[in-house]
Amino acid sequence: MTIASSGSDGTVKLWNAADGTEIATLKGHTKPVRSVSFSDDGKTLASAGEEGLVKLWDVENLTFLTTLQAQNKEIWSVKFSPPASNSPTLATASEDGTVKLWNLPLLGNIEPQTLKGHSGRVSSLSFSPGGRTLATAGTDRAVRLWNLAGIEPKVLESHRSQVFSASFSPDGKTIASGSGDRTVKLWNAQNGSEIKSFLGHRGAVTSVSFAPDGTILASASGDRTIKLWNLETGQEIKTLSGHQREIDSVVFSPDGKILASASFDRTIKLWNVADATTNSEAVPLQVFDGHRDRVNDVNISPDGKTLVSASDDFTLRIWNLELDVDSLMKLSCQWLGNYIANYPDERAIAQICNP
Repeated sequence: MTIASSGSDGTVKLWNAADGTEIATLKGHTKPVRSVSFSDDGKTLASAGEEGLVKLWDVENLTFLTTLQAQNKEIWSVKFSPPASNSPTLATASEDGTVKLWNLPLLGNIEPQTLKGHSGRVSSLSFSPGGRTLATAGTDRAVRLWNLAGIEPKVLESHRSQVFSASFSPDGKTIASGSGDRTVKLWNAQNGSEIKSFLGHRGAVTSVSFAPDGTILASASGDRTIKLWNLETGQEIKTLSGHQREIDSVVFSPDGKILASASFDRTIKLWNVADATTNSEAVPLQVFDGHRDRVNDVNISPDGKTLVSASDDFTLRIWNLELDVDSLMKLSCQWLGNYIANYPDERAIAQICNP
């Protein structure tokens, strides 16, 4: 397993997680990193944060590519458009209430397009599966749907507090939003009507993510929990507990079997959600604890082999999720140890080991 980190000295470091040796060092950010995003082919990584800059990285060669002077104020979200989009685009959301769209094939030759409409910070970005619509969420309590062909955006309003996160469903028909009012809402992406509202969190809902098959929604909260929701019934399936502080980001792996979460407690946790509909108790499958400050964002590459995390400690870390046999054995022992610590029931352990 391999880990990459960028530090307060403006560097990104690549580490071997097995023995902690440094593999490579790249120059990087000088202020907190708020958001990270993989390109659709997984070969390029975009990172952005308090500097108001976007940095692009070659993931395969571990080299810095270029810096984009995106916004004059802090960037809270950066996203690549999906592979189905006609023109590959990079979007950034800023503290100044604007969204910028960069045409990647013409990068450096034309100025980015600027979208204006939010009256405060834009906290979140999500492209529709075809890349033709962009959902943005902000402190003005609204979710806006921008048709990138130039049509006036739809405005989705019913949250009673700022909206921290918005996400398109895999089929593009539904949008989920999470808010400081402690609710998760589902919206019809076609007409902008509210479908339903999920109640259960006791703190602000900071991040929402659809499972790849579109049947489950994960929501993260300031109450230190993650909730899994059945989208057909609207019922809560399971609550994942384990973080010691607020959770800022959740994302599913491409195969939908793993959920990654990032927290103010400086850790990233991996959860096995392949059996999310069962009554089994949920404990973290693995914990990454290399950051020295809150972790703001987490993302998984399209092939599911790489996880990247962004932190207030100015670092950007890349974790290799591809496990060999030895790593799997260590991971199994760690999982069993966590399980025993939380649920010391010999019968339950025997059932797991001898199904």
